[in-house]
Amino acid sequence: MSLSKPVTIAHIKSSPVPNSPQRCAKKLTCAVLNKSPLRPIKNGSMFSLNLCDKDPSSTIRAVCFNTDLFSNFETDVTYDLESFKVKKAFGNSSSLELLLDNDTKVSTAASQLKITDHTFNISQILRKETENIRFINLKAKVTSIGDSISVGTYPDNKSKRSIFLADNTGHIELVLWRERAETIQFKEGDVLSLQNVVLSTFNNQLSVTSTFETVITTLNEEMTVASTQHPLPKSNVVSLQTFIVAIKEFICTYTCIDCRKQIDPGASKESPTITCPTCSTMFLKESTQISNHCMVRLNNKQWFSAHTGVSVCLFM
Repeated sequence: MSLSKPVTIAHIKSSPVPNSPQRCAKKLTCAVLNKSPLRPIKNGSMFSLNLCDKDPSSTIRAVCFNTDLFSNFETDVTYDLESFKVKKAFGNSSSLELLLDNDTKVSTAASQLKITDHTFNISQILRKETENIRFINLKAKVTSIGDSISVGTYPDNKSKRSIFLADNTGHIELVLWRERAETIQFKEGDVLSLQNVVLSTFNNQLSVTSTFETVITTLNEEMTVASTQHPLPKSNVVSLQTFIVAIKEFICTYTCIDCRKQIDPGASKESPTITCPTCSTMFLKESTQISNHCMVRLNNKQWFSAHTGVSVCLFM
């Protein structure tokens, strides 16, 4: 019989962030909200879990590099975890996540938690009601699809795309990365079910971001959305009457017709053709998409990022 004392996810998340993974001597009884597929990494494979306990408003991520444990977990089942480690969360050194290894003991709990699917609306997300929840479920309508762009420095660059969503409570940006950004399976006007997206902040603006665990499904239904001219408080979609006083850092990129990577025209600005540095495909510039990005300064003395897809109405 185990003598370890129980611990809650709230207690774990309130603990100081350790410099290195620390073994926990207490037992955690938790339910699996979702389990990722096995993901290949440099030295093998890994998978992750999103866990909650009897307080469903607080969740935590667990990662596991021991693939023998993969079949031990099922979604919506409650388990007792013992001898797991607590460590800094990947990509966020101020928060915590669990590490399950060869010494972790996993057993089905005697008492099973009742798990209910909870979908948030956009105003709840913008009001930060989901701060304690690792993964968020959301249903919203696609109002605009941005171009796929390449960020970072070659060869470590990655694709990124902004999708603008709305429901009847507000508007928010969805950021897609890598393969998800390059090929999308939905169009403007579609209603999407988004499972396991995460909340992120950039330039004081809230958005939701796709992860390896994210599932995006197109729903066969209609949705009435809030007006873009009068967004609710906390919305990150803004309409205003102003004028541009300065423009800087103008960047023009092309999209490769083969691998879909973004290409800097560079020295070939005067040439009608361009060669992709990633896949070596040569094509005519007129046969591909062009994306523009710049910084604009408005009469309120603030700089804003503008890109292809920004709507600007001129009042004469």
